[in-house]
Amino acid sequence: ETTPPRPAVLHQWPRELQCTHTTLRRSNFEHELRLDPDKAWVTWLLDGIDNGVSIGYSGSVVPLKSRNLSSTHAHPDVVDAELGKEITAGRIIGPFVEPPFHYLRTSGIGVVPKKNGKWRATLHLSCHWRG
Repeated sequence: ETTPPRPAVLHQWPRELQCTHTTLRRSNFEHELRLDPDKAWVTWLLDGIDNGVSIGYSGSVVPLKSRNLSSTHAHPDVVDAELGKEITAGRIIGPFVEPPFHYLRTSGIGVVPKKNGKWRATLHLSCHWRG
């Protein structure tokens, strides 16, 4: 059997976080996988697109707030524009006055130059400095 095991749910996402969505197009996956013989696997995959998947993380659920890189102070307009675009597209949510759940972990934002002379905001996933 090729269907991955369903891990136990570790937590329920707060209601305000359930409004995010993926850029994956379920209808495209349904169409491409319509003839796949492993219907259980296809169902599992489509459910993951609809509801998210567990990545099997079992480490610390201690909150962590990372600092933004100093480049964000020099280019706050770039950060505001990029975050606004992502919020409008529904790929991220916020900003929050208070963390929406107690174990929120953040990564710092940076700003880097693009080849065309413009700037791009980046999420510094390997940065875990305490803010």
